Amino acid sequence: MRKILAAIAGLIAIPAAALAADKGAPPVVAQGAGETLVLPFQGRYIGGAIEAADGQIRDSDGFKMPRDGLTASALLGYNHRVATMPGIVIGVEGDIGLTDISGSNSADGFTIKGSTKYLGSVRGRVGKAMGDSLLYATAGIAMTDGRIAVDDVGSASKNRINGFVYGAGFETFLLGNMGVRLEALRYDWRPEGLTFDVIETGKLKSHDTHVRAALIFRLN
Repeated sequence: MRKILAAIAGLIAIPAAALAADKGAPPVVAQGAGETLVLPFQGRYIGGAIEAADGQIRDSDGFKMPRDGLTASALLGYNHRVATMPGIVIGVEGDIGLTDISGSNSADGFTIKGSTKYLGSVRGRVGKAMGDSLLYATAGIAMTDGRIAVDDVGSASKNRINGFVYGAGFETFLLGNMGVRLEALRYDWRPEGLTFDVIETGKLKSHDTHVRAALIFRLN
């Protein structure tokens, strides 16, 4: 959680002068016969992201297994400028990616390893537009998978684990329809149990903190 707060604090340190660039204009402004100007953060977009993750798996008996890794994701979203609230942007975004998040630890003479192969989420966003830049908060639902392996015992897997994701980010468009984004996200996963033949692990709790950098392309 400290990493998210630190990332958010860095994102908020934006020059105040950028705030003056947004005058609360409606989403689409007529420019002449047959021409329109679509303001930033109105309409569809796609993107790709690379992120670093750090997290932990633990159980009720005090066992903890740290884990980390990298994720590559594709994303698709839609923004809407709220005409009655100058500069306010709401939207929805979905992403899906491949990940190598994993970790290991030892307990009672056994080495235990855990890994995840995919990660996805559907999130809402709300933010404040400042010219070609946007500061926003985001939250929604997330999905992943999990695999636990124990030396000399075997392995067990769960194809789908649900959870919640929330965080904040900053994005800005510098080259026409191409923008960059920095985002910090916290994933809290629902406790799940896994079974090795007849051995039940009990409920395993897990969470991950992700710092994500992305390229965004407007489809206007």
